[in-house]
Amino acid sequence: MHTVGWLELDNFTHAEDMFTMMFRNINGPFKIFSEKPATGPDGMRATNFITLAGGMLQALIFGYGGIRVRPYQMDMRPQILPNVSSWSIDGFKYRNSALSFDFRPANLTVTLTRRNPGAHSLILLTHIDDGRYELTEDSPIVVVRGPVTIVTEPDEPFLTHYQS
Repeated sequence: MHTVGWLELDNFTHAEDMFTMMFRNINGPFKIFSEKPATGPDGMRATNFITLAGGMLQALIFGYGGIRVRPYQMDMRPQILPNVSSWSIDGFKYRNSALSFDFRPANLTVTLTRRNPGAHSLILLTHIDDGRYELTEDSPIVVVRGPVTIVTEPDEPFLTHYQS
């Protein structure tokens, strides 16, 4: 959660430090999470420490993905992970649909991978250029990486504008 907080404050150095620190608690050939680093004075302590795995997922999705699910919209402020050229989130469930996100230094690609029967249309709004794109199944939308909002068509009038 420290990673998420530092990214929210645009302090990328501290966010990277906190994110990288989690990797010291991944051990052995099967990459099992532990409560403490194996090389620490107390040893690993709790092994198969699922809390750390959950924290890492939160750092990825809500920190570097910048995802915030709100009552009428989903806001994103995506970042690039340290020391990688691209990364993705696949199968993210939102409003009875599934989405994939591909993060690159200059671009964000959003793909509606599944829209369940009865689901409302999803609209991608970009804040850099005031773009508006209807998401259709298996048709990727590539935009400049920056703040975006996803809303359902009937909820668009309730949109609260992104606060930077």
